[in-house]
Amino acid sequence: YPPANLGSSATTDGLSIIGVYTDTTPKQGIKKCSVHGVTFIASDASWETAGGDSGLNISADTDVVYDNTFIGYRDLGVYHSSDSVSDAGLGLAKSFKCYANTFKRCMFGVSSKRGAENGGIYANTFINCIQAVATEPLNKRSKAFAVFGNTIDGYIFGLDIGSTDGASITNNILLNAGILLEDGSVPIVNFTNPQAMTLKGVTDSIINSNTIVGKIAGYSALSCEGIVFESQDVGAGAVNSNDNLVMSNIIKNIDEPFTSSDFLNNSIALNKVSGTNDDSWNMAIRSL
Repeated sequence: YPPANLGSSATTDGLSIIGVYTDTTPKQGIKKCSVHGVTFIASDASWETAGGDSGLNISADTDVVYDNTFIGYRDLGVYHSSDSVSDAGLGLAKSFKCYANTFKRCMFGVSSKRGAENGGIYANTFINCIQAVATEPLNKRSKAFAVFGNTIDGYIFGLDIGSTDGASITNNILLNAGILLEDGSVPIVNFTNPQAMTLKGVTDSIINSNTIVGKIAGYSALSCEGIVFESQDVGAGAVNSNDNLVMSNIIKNIDEPFTSSDFLNNSIALNKVSGTNDDSWNMAIRSL
C-alpha cells in the first residue's frame, strides 16, 4: 500500500469486494459473501490520522465478517457499503453480520454508510479505536439493527448509531474513554469530549444492560459523556432521537452520564450511575 499520506482522502483497501455497481442502472454482482480468519495489518506509524485506507471494503447484498483481526488502519477496519446510491434495495448493506473480530489502533473499527436491516455487530473486541462502531446513513435509515456483546477499551466515540429505527444496543462494555498511542501519548487527532454512546436520529430502540466505566487519565481535562441523544438530518429534515427505552445500564466515573436537549420523549429508568458530581443521577429510578 502507499506510504503514510497524512490528511489524504485517497482510498486504499487491503481487500475490496464490491458486489454492487452502477452502470446506467444499478446491478447486483454478489448476493452473499463471507470473510473470516484473515489478519489485516496496516501502518502503526500514523493510524490515528484519517487517510482513507481500510482493511476490508465489502458490499455484497448480504455479508458475514467474523474471526478476523484488523490492526493500524487510518480509516476503517471493516467498511460495509456499496457504490450504489439507489434506495431500491440494491447495494444497501442489508443483513450484514460482523462478529468475533478484533480491532486494534484503528481510526474506525466497523461502519456501514448506506443503511442496514436485520443485521448485527456483536461479540467484537475494540482496543484503542477512535470510533469503534458507526452506522452512518447516506441515503437510507437502518432498521431492526443489533449491537451487542462488544468490548471497547479506549475510544473517543464508542458506539455512534445514526438514523436507525428499532435498534437493540445491549450488553456492551465500554472502558477507559480516550485514546493513547503505543508510547502512552495522546494522538494528534483534534477530538474533544469522548462519548461512549451517541444516538443520532435513533427511534423506537432499546439501550439496555450496557456498562460504561471510566476514562483515561490523559483526558482528565475533558468532560466524558455517557449516553448522548442527538438529532440527525440526512437531507429530508431533522429526526430527533425519540421513543427510546434506556434502562438497566451501569455508568460509572463518567462526567455527564446522559446528555440530550430533550429527555422527555425517551424513557430512562433503573440505571445505576455513580462517580459523578450530579447526585440526582444516582437515583435507581429517574422520572423525566
